[in-house]
Amino acid sequence: MNTGLRPVRVRGLAGCVLAAAIAGSPLTARAHERSASYAEFRVDAAGAAVTLRIESRDLTRLPESAEAGPGRDSAVGDVIAAALIARRGQVACTPSTPVVRAATSGGRETLRWRVECPGDGSFGVESRLTQLLRAPHLCFVMVRTPANGDFEVVLHSERAQWQQPEAAEASGQRAFLESFRLGVEHIAGGADHLFFVFGLVVVAATLSEVAVVITAFTLAHMLTLATAALGLLRPAAAPVEALIAVSIALVAVENLTLRAESRERGRRHPSAAAALVLAPALLAAAAQLGRVPAAPLAGTAVFALSYLAFADRRPTDRRVRWVVAFVFGLLHGFGFAGVLVEAGFSGAAVATTLVAFNAGVEIGQLLFVALLWPLLTLLRRRAGVEYTRLVVEPASVVLLAASVAWYAARAFG
Repeated sequence: MNTGLRPVRVRGLAGCVLAAAIAGSPLTARAHERSASYAEFRVDAAGAAVTLRIESRDLTRLPESAEAGPGRDSAVGDVIAAALIARRGQVACTPSTPVVRAATSGGRETLRWRVECPGDGSFGVESRLTQLLRAPHLCFVMVRTPANGDFEVVLHSERAQWQQPEAAEASGQRAFLESFRLGVEHIAGGADHLFFVFGLVVVAATLSEVAVVITAFTLAHMLTLATAALGLLRPAAAPVEALIAVSIALVAVENLTLRAESRERGRRHPSAAAALVLAPALLAAAAQLGRVPAAPLAGTAVFALSYLAFADRRPTDRRVRWVVAFVFGLLHGFGFAGVLVEAGFSGAAVATTLVAFNAGVEIGQLLFVALLWPLLTLLRRRAGVEYTRLVVEPASVVLLAASVAWYAARAFG
């Protein structure tokens, strides 16, 4: 029966932005859901001095943080100290000083207290922060001992306890494997990085195209990951995370405006589309609203508009796409490095940690592409000439929706 109604289809940039506003909001918490804290234990004969850096938003999850009155900070500190347990041998250490809580930059707070350890034996740490916060959480722990040097470990739900090992060699080997695993988990849990890779791969027609863009992306983020982890250049984390969301939006705009296999539906204007997406963010940055300075955002906009204007003249030539993969790969590398920079690993171990972490990131990324490419190949064969309309365009709308939501959360949240 003909009802007189015709199917409604999202068309053009206005439709994509509307889809972003409607569909993007549930995705704001999906990128890097796993939060992180950074603990240092300075061990002495009587016990240890503890310093914990933790995100302010994690503390707001605690019921104690909602309490009114002067005792709120003390209550929050006591709960956190009870969830980060030190042991000497089999005996738990006990807090011997009140927890001092102080706000720091970058949306983090620093908590300090001291524990007394009456037992004998090797020093150990247990983190119950995942259960306390009721969310995936990584606790990077640095244990500094006067006799046996420093130990670095990552505690999480699957490995909540650590005990000082007898052999230093075994400790180093475990640290390498732990850093490798962390790299794999970091890329697997980083929906924004995977969305960017997906946006690059979904329009590729051949495996060689995939190899070129992934190689460019990999080389770029390896470069900035090493630069940041070694302390040579460390941009602020909040603007980097927000600009990563911008990179996803611009890849989505390119897919929606340039990568159609047929342009019979009319001339599309990629530069105008990108400018419309970037305009609200640029205006907010110019008014000094949010966490993203105007200069890096303007630089990103200049590159994006120049690239899209050039690519628009050669819409069927995908070979130039390695440029956008490389440039935005530099940005993503700083995002990958954030977890290592915050951990504050020692100079003696940073090279090994960096190699292991980067290897984990690359393996995780390659596994993702290895699973994704056969699926996209099958969809391309089934859809034929309709692949762009049925796969690329809907997927790119989702990418744009997620990126707009992520940018709003990271720049203004």
